[in-house]
Amino acid sequence: MSLGHTRIGFLLSGPGEHSERLAAFRAHMAEQGLSVRTEWIHPGLGPGREGGTKGYRLMRKAGAMPTAIICGGDDTALGFMDAARA
Repeated sequence: MSLGHTRIGFLLSGPGEHSERLAAFRAHMAEQGLSVRTEWIHPGLGPGREGGTKGYRLMRKAGAMPTAIICGGDDTALGFMDAARA
């Protein structure tokens, strides 16, 4: 947010995994007066880079992209970046 991002997505590899992180993300966004778009939150993507790739495709399919992404793990983030580069 300090870099000006207001459109932020969140990717999770498992459906219940990192639920505390997601709750904290939602709370912080609300505190900042920012909306959370459901099409930018994807739990249960699956493990590793494949999950990040799937998250990227789901966001692209929804239309407008966020300007920043928070991922539940490094491999998810790497998969998202690989898909974005491709």
